[in-house]
Amino acid sequence: FFFQAEDGIRDHCVTGVQTCALPIWPVVHRGIVAVPIWLPGFLMFSDWREFFIELEQQLRRHNFVANLIFFRQGEDESPDFAQRVLGHEPESMVRLAPIPTMAFQMICEAGVRPVVLGNMPGQLLPGQRYFLSWNRGLQQCLAAWKKAGIRTVTIPRADPAPFTSATHAGERLIREAGLDCRIARPGGADWANYLDKLGRFDGEAVMFDEDIWQSRLCAQAPRAVAGLIRRVPVMVLRHLNVAAPDLAGAHVDWLGHDMRAIARRVAHDLDTGAAFSPGTPTVFEAEWNPHVPAEGRAAPFGFD
Repeated sequence: FFFQAEDGIRDHCVTGVQTCALPIWPVVHRGIVAVPIWLPGFLMFSDWREFFIELEQQLRRHNFVANLIFFRQGEDESPDFAQRVLGHEPESMVRLAPIPTMAFQMICEAGVRPVVLGNMPGQLLPGQRYFLSWNRGLQQCLAAWKKAGIRTVTIPRADPAPFTSATHAGERLIREAGLDCRIARPGGADWANYLDKLGRFDGEAVMFDEDIWQSRLCAQAPRAVAGLIRRVPVMVLRHLNVAAPDLAGAHVDWLGHDMRAIARRVAHDLDTGAAFSPGTPTVFEAEWNPHVPAEGRAAPFGFD
């Protein structure tokens, strides 16, 4: 095997070359696909890792070269980042949950065709053919909670609020389900004490809708998160960045997408050209998984 590499990010949590090491096969490749990856998301979210690993494998299967380009927080806003991506001479680019930036615009204006998977209503980006929706799974969860006697749903939120709700519609859907919605912020309290105060009312359930905030709470106060899950019904997004032994015997509701299947769909659409065809956008709905063993959702690879 011979490897192509870029002098990219070095991080103590990720070993090896950070911007793609790929075997060069003795076949004519069909083009280079740039795949910029927000490094904190790759570290925090196991489903992101599943998506990008599967996407690289599937693109290679279709004779594309997938160049994985890791970047830290804010680096993708710089024109230098656009030049870094363009240095790979890609024909197309796959972005997962990007934000509008000057660099993104520069890359598109240079002739790179974008393929965007996003979940931010009102911020439609060029090439956004795929949407990650949480609505159907949330509605199913809330209906089941109401039937079980839940009257109030508490949403933990950061204070101040630097994170964006992954679901975007959580508060609205809670009220549409006929339930009371309460926002709980730490207000300067120790995070373990903050979590210990949640889930203390009769008929209360807790719903995490900020995946980054959820991950940080898991990293900083894992036992408090485990105690909350044992105390009341809790809905989490994706996985829990908590060691499995801390979650033994607990159960949790969780929402998540089959990111491997989504990666296969995107690679297939790149192969057939459907990724660039005008038409109705594709919506991937998150699945609601009720009362599953929390231990099985443990993925304690994140940041502190």
